[in-house]
This record gives sequence, C-alpha cells and structure tokens, in this order.
Amino acid sequence: MLRFGTMIVSTASFLVATLAFAACGGSDSSFQDLDAAPDVDADSGQPPGDKGGPGQGGTWADGGMTVEDAGPRDAATTDPGCASAGSEAKPATVNLVFMFDRSGSMVVDQDTDAPLRAVKWDPIVAAAKAFFGDGQSKGMNASLTFFSQQGIYFPDKAGYCGAYTDVVLGSGYTEACCSAGTYSSANVVLRALPSADFSKALDDSDPAGATPTYPAMQGAVAQAVSIANDPRHEAESTVIVLATDGNPKDFCNDESTVAKTAEVAAKAARDQRIKTYVIGVNTPGQDGLKDNLDTIARSGGTGQAFIVNVDDANATKKAFLEALNKIRAQVASCDVAIPAPPEGKTFDKKATNVLLQVNGQATPILFNETCGDGWRYDNWDDPKAIKLCPAACTRLRSSGGSLGVQFGCPTQTPDGPIVN
Repeated sequence: MLRFGTMIVSTASFLVATLAFAACGGSDSSFQDLDAAPDVDADSGQPPGDKGGPGQGGTWADGGMTVEDAGPRDAATTDPGCASAGSEAKPATVNLVFMFDRSGSMVVDQDTDAPLRAVKWDPIVAAAKAFFGDGQSKGMNASLTFFSQQGIYFPDKAGYCGAYTDVVLGSGYTEACCSAGTYSSANVVLRALPSADFSKALDDSDPAGATPTYPAMQGAVAQAVSIANDPRHEAESTVIVLATDGNPKDFCNDESTVAKTAEVAAKAARDQRIKTYVIGVNTPGQDGLKDNLDTIARSGGTGQAFIVNVDDANATKKAFLEALNKIRAQVASCDVAIPAPPEGKTFDKKATNVLLQVNGQATPILFNETCGDGWRYDNWDDPKAIKLCPAACTRLRSSGGSLGVQFGCPTQTPDGPIVN
C-alpha cells in the first residue's frame, strides 16, 4: 500500500495507464503506481530548484532547441496520424483533514475584552466556506473538526472546553478537554469537495473556550492515519491543515505546548508521510505566534506557517482564502512520471505532447518552459516527469478529466512545434 503525505504539502501522485497505439488509438493498458512528486514552493506552485526546461537555468540555445517559425499550431497534438504511443493519467484524490480553532479568542480579545467577531471569526468562516464550496477543489476530500470541542459544558455554551470551566464544574474538565479522543472524530466526516455541509457546520459554531492544541493535533493525526490506512484511500494523499488564532495553552497538565504539538506533527510526517500545514490568524499585539506556529509547520514537513494578520474584515477573508488556495496548489500539483514507450520505441523529449481529455474530447496543453497555462519537464537535461503548471492543473482537476501523454510528434509550444 502506498501512502502519500505532504499539507504541504507533498504533491499528488497519479495512477497511470500506458497504452500502445498504432496511430494514437490503442486498447491494451496496464496500471502502475508512481512515487509522489517533490514539494512545491508556496508562492510559485513549482518545486524549489526545479529545472523545467530552457529558460530555467539556461536558454533555448543552451538546450539545443529550435522552434519552427510558423506561428501557433496547437492542433497537431491531436492528429491521430502523429503519435505512436501514449498514456492516460488522472490526478489522485487528496484528503484534507482540517483541525479548526474555535476558541473564545476568535470573537473576543482575551486581554482587553474588545469584540473581534466581525474582523476575525466571521471573515475566516466566510473564506473557509468559499474554499469548501469552490469547484476548483473538485477531486479532493475534506473533513472538519473543531477545537475546543465536546465533553465539558459551560452552563450557556454546550460543547466547549476551556480554562475557566474548573471554576464552574471543578478540575475534572481536564480529562475530556485534554483527551486526544475528544478530537479523533470529525464534526464533518470526510467527503468529496465541493460540499455545502461544511458551511452549515461553520455557521452552527459559536466560539468559546481555550486552545488545547496538543490533544487536538493528536486527534487530527489519528484521523489522518485512519484515512491513509483505509484500503479505499490507499492511493490517495492525506494531509492535515491546522488553523488556529492562538498559541497552544498549557492548561492540559502543562502538556499543550509548542514542543509537544510539534513532536506529534513531526512523528506523523516521519512515520506516516502525513504532513501538517498551519494557518495562523494573528491578532495585533499577540507575541510569538508566528515563531511557534512555524515550529509546528516545520516539524510537520511544510516549512513555515501561513500567517493571516487580522485587519479589516475583507482583508482578513482574502488573506485566509489565499492561504487555503496556496495549500491546495501545493498538495494538488499535477505531475506524472514519463511512462516507458512501447517496445521498439524510444522517448524523445522534443517529440512528446500533453492533452486534456474530457468526455472524449482532447484539448492540447502546450509545452511552456516559463509555465503559465502549460506543462514542462521536471528537468530539461534529464526529464523524468511531466509537470502541469498551476493554471493547467486547475483546469484538469475542475474538469474531472484525464491527462493524455503522446509520443512521436514534435512537441507543441505557443510558438509552434519544436524541431530538432
């Protein structure tokens, strides 16, 4: 069984069928699992240090490449008399396990009692609802769990844990609030995106209580491991997304600390290949949040946290949604290993083309070394994989189609076919 981890983080794998063609139209196929592709840069959506082709650490001349001066010719890649072999691939499903902070500081400043709901909780909820309902999330699954959560009850706020509950109910609150089991069951169980179910759960949530990040992280890992070990999800990528506005609190017997939480994230990344992406919602004047959340993200294999500074409502919503979209771009990158050509054929990097195939219709995706809405090689000098650029990857995922790779025709670019 293959298990792929990253959010961040790692990129998705593909199930590839290699097809033999007489003239772009064969029938025999066989499937093979491909290794997960490398991590991607959070801003560009491309792997760090990637050499996608001439212009990436070189020039067209350096690559020994010339382009036919005949203007755009994007139809040639669908010519059935051109390709001698091909492959078809679909992006693997990505499972996003969300652990979402709904502590009281999401709506009230814990130091000044100033109201924050309108500039903090409401805009991040709006951003999350937009993400879960976005058609560009098609091909992904998600679950959603809140913390603080269940087990201990304020008289007027059923379902929340907090540092002040001992005043009302005694110190027994610790057992439920600080148990990983409390957070091992999702409020919205794993389901395909887009989905309106997440909007209802977010609308029904009313923040209160403290921030038991350590047991919440343990619960998120338990959920992610269960999904990754489920045979129904064995060829899928599973990651954790931790969204929080505060530093881990130590009311859980001094255990809900940054170090403890980071240790849980590190073990999941190391032992299960499940990465943890972190989004921090930073209220002005809150000390140490970025450094602490960076520690958790770094331990979870994703480098650093995305920090959303609380500003006006529109700016907060935009920044939170941008963070979610960057995570989606990183975990859902569309890369496919170059399949072996059929017997008697050889791979030619200047005679390979890529098609977007939807409902029996094939649309060329053009080679573009500067990316844009195109594709490129992982390394022009020694190509091992075809990498769809972010815009083309989004088209593939939102269409529900598949990726076709054809061999034997001059590679098509926006300026025409490459010729040797």
